[in-house]
Formats: sequence, structure tokens, C-alpha cells
Amino acid sequence: MDRLRRLSQRKFVRDTLILQIGKISVTALSLISTILVTRVLGPQQYGLYALADNLFVLFTIIDISGSTASTNTRMARAIGANDAAEAANVLAYGLQSSIVMRLIIALLLLLIGPAFAHATQGNATIGAMAVVLAIASPLDVIYAQLLLALQARRSMTAASAMQTTNQLVLTVLMIGAVLVVPQAESLVVARLLYSIITLAIILIVYARLRTRGSFILPRLSALAGRMISQSPRPYWRFGVANAIDKNISNQFISLIIQLVGAFGGSLAAGYFGLAMRGVAQVTVLGVAVLENLNSAIPQAIGRGDYFNLRRNFARIQGAVTIYSIVLFGIMALFAPLLVPLLFGQEWRPAIPAVCLLAIYGVITGIGGNFAPLYRTFGQMRLAIGVKIAALVIALPIAFFLIRAASEGVRLNLSLLASFTRAAPDLAAGIGASSAAAAAGAVSLNILYAISVGLTAIFTVRELNKRANADRR
Repeated sequence: MDRLRRLSQRKFVRDTLILQIGKISVTALSLISTILVTRVLGPQQYGLYALADNLFVLFTIIDISGSTASTNTRMARAIGANDAAEAANVLAYGLQSSIVMRLIIALLLLLIGPAFAHATQGNATIGAMAVVLAIASPLDVIYAQLLLALQARRSMTAASAMQTTNQLVLTVLMIGAVLVVPQAESLVVARLLYSIITLAIILIVYARLRTRGSFILPRLSALAGRMISQSPRPYWRFGVANAIDKNISNQFISLIIQLVGAFGGSLAAGYFGLAMRGVAQVTVLGVAVLENLNSAIPQAIGRGDYFNLRRNFARIQGAVTIYSIVLFGIMALFAPLLVPLLFGQEWRPAIPAVCLLAIYGVITGIGGNFAPLYRTFGQMRLAIGVKIAALVIALPIAFFLIRAASEGVRLNLSLLASFTRAAPDLAAGIGASSAAAAAGAVSLNILYAISVGLTAIFTVRELNKRANADRR
């Protein structure tokens, strides 16, 4: 009991628990939203929305601001050094660069989005919906930057409460929208309203909380002035490197779902989209550790405490590995029962993709913790090279698998069926659309396995090198 009490008194553990409580609330709200929205819309309309959302994400590859990772890392280091001026400059640059890039993306989608969607998916409406999502995104990045500032200061209670409030607003709006008009376009309108409302909330919360704690965050009025005058020169290289790294990672999923939609149609995209939503909701149950590491690791490296960092990182990574295997193993085991129960019989063909993406959940659960290391070690070129190599290797495989599945080549899911004890359910669900979604899941597993495996090699090697030097 004494050991447990001492453990709970550690700031890292306490902050992680606070974040995790919030994440559980977010997951519950998101699950409610997903169940009701998918039941009302059905696979076809939900698939259209999934394609629009992923088209927008696909265009974000041109966002080279790297604002999220850059602000997170540099703000934490500035706060650790008690450098208020640097913290203000970092946050101002994050706001400046991210807003400008999102406006450019919105303009680009407005010009070519509908035509691109018509050429690739045979439906210009998908592009029009992506335009609306892009218009809302500048508001979203302002929200994200201010929330990152609170997290970098380790104001985890406020950050957790904001995340829960954020999801509550989104849940209410999305459910209300599809109940009024059960079309994919309703979700897009809900997303726009959500961006406006949550921005107003974070502005009020930030203004009230910025002076609390040992480190005072900059005023909103001061940030507005710095956004105009702040030179990007000291920050853009690190930001661009982070942007390229993150954008390539984002395209892993976007490229796969675009292939699923191109070969399997919107129905297959809907099945794959539901599977990804399911994995995302389960992932939230463990993401608090990563969010806390994003602040804790830069501070530890800033102090030069590599030996203790290696020891603590190994412990955390071991626990995360076991937790991920158990968590996603349970997801795969119960998916054949829960998918039709929660979402309806028409979603039964999504079961193979859900079960297969449990592997993706384990891989990303293990691999996500390496990102704070290579960012603060300055290994961005290696990280980018690894992701490009993974794409070069895995995309031809994905193209072949998804195309073959959509043309009627049956995937051998006997092992999966045996694992889930749902062979009749899986056999009944395998059609061209279901097979295309399942092939997309297999492709994503391959892509991330290559990327995470190579990333682990170079980050752990650098950590060991520094820890051994620190010990001597």
C-alpha cells in the first residue's frame, strides 16, 4: 500500500491519471456519437462523410507548419527553463504558421476539391464537404495551440476538462444534426458549428487560467500582436521537419482509405471508417501516457537526465506494450458480438476490418512513445526517411491487396475467425466491400509495422548512447 501511495504521488503518474479519466469520458461520448450516427446514416452515407474527411486530411500534407509537435516540444522546454519570452514566441509562431497554412489548404480545396473528388471517387459532393471541413480548420488549430500551452505547463486538470467538454459539444452537435437531416452533409455542418463553439470556450478558459501556477502564460492580446510581428526564422526549420514527419504519418491512413474507396466504393470506405473509429476510441484509453510523455521527455532531456530517462522509459514502454496487447486483444475478441449489437446488422461486414486493425492498435500503442524521443533528440531526418521507406515498401502491397479483394478475390480469414470464435459471422460478411475494407486493414498493419520497427531501432540506440555517457 505504501508503494502504491508513493507511486500515486508522483507528478507524472498523477497527471497521467487525470488525463486518463478525461480520456475515458471522451471515449464514452465518442462511442455514443458513433453508435447513433452510424445507425441513423447507414454505411453508404457514413462512407461519404469518411471519404470527405479523409480528402481534407489528404490535402493537409501541404501544411508544413509542424505547429502541434513543435509547440508541444519547444513550449515544454521553455517552461522548464522558466523562459517566458521564449514560450510566448513559440506559441505565437505556432498560431501564426498553423492559421496561415490552414487558410491556404481551404483555398486550394475550394479551387480543386470537388473536381478532384469527382475524378477519384466519382462524386463531387465529397469534395464540397471537404471544403467546409477545411474552412473550419483554422478555428481548430487555434483551439489546439492554446490547449497545448496548458498541457505544456502541466495544467492537466484543465486540459482534461477541456477535452471532455470538446467531445461533449461534438457529440451533441453530430447526433442532433443527423436526427434533423440524416445525410452526410449534416455531419459537416455539425463540425463547422463545433469549431466555432469550442474556440469560444478555449478563449475564455485560457484567459482565466493563464496566470495560475508557477509559470504565467502570455495574454491573448499579446499573442495577437506577436503573431503579426514574430519572425519565423528561429522556428521554421524544426516546425517544417515535424510537419513533414507528421504529414507522412497522416497520409498512411488517408492513402489507404482512398485506395479502399477507389477500389471498393463508398460502402467499403464506410466499413473501413467504422473500423478506424473503433480503434481510435479504444486507443483513447491509453493515450494519456503519450500526451504526458510529450511534455515530460523534453523537460528531462533539457535537464540532461538521460540515465533516469532510459530507466523510466523502459518501464513505461513495457507497461504500454502489455496494456496494448490486452486492450486490443479484447477489442478483437468481442468485435463480432459488439459491432452488430451496437451499430446494427448492416455493419456486420465491417467485423473483419475491426478485428484486423487490433494489430494496428498494438503497433501504434507501442510506437507512439518513440516520437517525443526522436523529436527532442533532433533525429527528424531519420524519422522522415523511415516513413518514406515504409510507404515505398508497403503501398504497392496495399494497391495489390485492396484491388484484388475488391475484385472478388477472397481473403483467407480462417485464422481470424478461429481467434474471434465467430466463423459464421465472418463468412457471412465477406463480400467485395467487406474484403476491400479488410485488405485495407492488413495494408495499414504492414505499413505501420515497418515504420515503427525501424523507428524503434534508431531512437533506442541514441537513448542508450546518451544514457551510457551520462552514467560515466
